[in-house]
Amino acid sequence: MRVVIDESFDNLMLDKEIKSMVSQIAHCYSYNRQSFHPVKLYCTSFGDKTKAEFDRKMSDYQRWRRNEIIFEPQSYEEVFANEKENLVYLTADSPNTIDTFDESKIYIIGGIVDKNRYKNLTLEKAKKQNITTARLPINKYIKMSSRKVLTVNHMFKIILNYLDTNDWEKSLLDILPARKFNQDKNSTSEDENLKNKDNENVDNNTIEESISVVSTEEISTTTENNNESDTKES
Repeated sequence: MRVVIDESFDNLMLDKEIKSMVSQIAHCYSYNRQSFHPVKLYCTSFGDKTKAEFDRKMSDYQRWRRNEIIFEPQSYEEVFANEKENLVYLTADSPNTIDTFDESKIYIIGGIVDKNRYKNLTLEKAKKQNITTARLPINKYIKMSSRKVLTVNHMFKIILNYLDTNDWEKSLLDILPARKFNQDKNSTSEDENLKNKDNENVDNNTIEESISVVSTEEISTTTENNNESDTKES
């Protein structure tokens, strides 16, 4: 299955939000490498501020495995020009609830850390492009008092979890922060600030930690490959 992180929103993000976005992408790459059912992950419209931050903090990202992540300067409409009918934009604002994933479809996640400044941004973009939209079935499985807007790495990990387990409830409960299950419907301030807090948590997972996660896996893979080579030589 193919999943796209739409990186076309650089001009709408602050510098600290760009840093958070880079960290989230690094975590997505790490999750994909660990998954039993990895997807083909694309970062489209990759350039400008996000690319500059990758170049500055994760210069080895160009050596990341292309079968697990592809950094693509073109938009998803250009990359998948012959498959537009298969594009599905995942957005919490969509009226359509997804029940399962279709291997032939290409699922898009909006690559933006916006602190709730831009309402319906990805939904409106998809509408203008005549692209199908869908949202995760959170309401079906979990009673939540807050808005169901997730960070990019949360969204991506839930997708991978579902592909591994075929169980929405387990996939959602494993990823969503415990505070999202607050049943106090009078907690309107929490509802409004929920995504901000999630983004702050991702900010706390610093870029340096993301580098460490990816680098450790790369070292492990290199060691395994070297061991295989030694075995073949002997």
